[in-house]
Amino acid sequence: MASTFQDRSGPVRCAAILLVRHGEARGGGEGRYIGVTDPPLSARGERQVSRLAMRLSAEHVERVMSSDRRRALMTAEVISRVHRLGVEVRSELRELNFGTWEGASFEELMLRDRVRFRSWLAQPWRHRPPGGESLASLWRRARALWEDLCAAPEGSTTIVIGHGGSLRAMLGVALGLPSKTLLSWELTPGSISCLGVTHGKAWLRYANDTCHL
Repeated sequence: MASTFQDRSGPVRCAAILLVRHGEARGGGEGRYIGVTDPPLSARGERQVSRLAMRLSAEHVERVMSSDRRRALMTAEVISRVHRLGVEVRSELRELNFGTWEGASFEELMLRDRVRFRSWLAQPWRHRPPGGESLASLWRRARALWEDLCAAPEGSTTIVIGHGGSLRAMLGVALGLPSKTLLSWELTPGSISCLGVTHGKAWLRYANDTCHL
């Protein structure tokens, strides 16, 4: 996946950062808000991960990094086994903490906490779930991790397994995009997004690739 591009000084080797969203978790297919809650993969999620690992099997990977949540770790373990690598567990990759909204569906929250829920949906960068985490906190976590990732050696490939929120934050930090923009991006369970990195600068090669699913 790591490749070469041309600039004024000639060919330049870049590093590739593959941002992988974990397979579907139990309850995830029901549209529930699952953040720090720790369900395993669903049966469908396990099938997605099997196809994902097959898709990534041809890559020459130097590093596999994962959130510490079970759905991400289960995804990472299948992928890392193919490449005979260990998994580097990073808590910075956790999903947003939804506080007292954890495990609830859209419909349930509209019934039990309509005012706060609608305020958060309208302006999530200004509000946070009760007892939960702000987007600013999520972005800070992503920024701390990106400082490590953007120093990847030229020609290397790193796989990062995370969640919809944490990977959007990673894309926002890497590309300098605001949270308002990134929240509208679709990152499907089992999808791959790819960043090219050279001299600490990143660009988007593709996003939400699900052709393997």
